Amino acid sequence: MNLRKGMIGILLGASMLLGGMPVSALDLDQGDASQIQPAYVGVTSISPKLSINTSGAATCVNAIKVKTGYSVSAILELQHQEGSKWILNQSWKASGTSMVRFDKKYYVNHGYNYRLKSVVTVYDANGSVAEVVTTYSTTVNF
Repeated sequence: MNLRKGMIGILLGASMLLGGMPVSALDLDQGDASQIQPAYVGVTSISPKLSINTSGAATCVNAIKVKTGYSVSAILELQHQEGSKWILNQSWKASGTSMVRFDKKYYVNHGYNYRLKSVVTVYDANGSVAEVVTTYSTTVNF
């Protein structure tokens, strides 16, 4: 029983010591999300962008760049929202070594939110999957 009380005392003492340590955080400007970047293995950049003109022509652009020694296979999906679900409208596939670029058009209907979903599979020099990265464009209402 005394050993148990002793352990509790040690734990309480340690927590009081550690609890008094100062803590700091990096103050990020909330308007600049570019300050935070995910750490990828082979990808250097992914940038899905969606725009829809007044006649309903959706321009679906995505540029994927990978580091030297990696290759990439990518799927770009145009989706619309029905309730809480995202429904596929159209998809495109491409692959390459240093960069893959999509620049596609697709006509959409009024009354929905739209977005692009980008699924990128990156392979190392041995052909093994190094990473799979899924990113989304901003949502566009049309």
